[in-house]
Amino acid sequence: MKETIRIKIDDSKRSVYKKDYIKAKTKQLQEFGYASLTEKETEEQLNKALKGDTDLTVIGMFIKEDIDIN
Repeated sequence: MKETIRIKIDDSKRSVYKKDYIKAKTKQLQEFGYASLTEKETEEQLNKALKGDTDLTVIGMFIKEDIDIN
């Protein structure tokens, strides 16, 4: 069974597959300028953000803006 997460997009909330989000977010951030970012790094930061960890990198901050933890 694939794990899902809740994200916010343009004032709407939806569930997406976690792996799909990691892949898409990594690609988006690579295109934004983080060319050496890996999916593993994105996944680590996503997991921290989902747990409410405050020790996030800039990547984690971008992710935190996307996720719906309420």
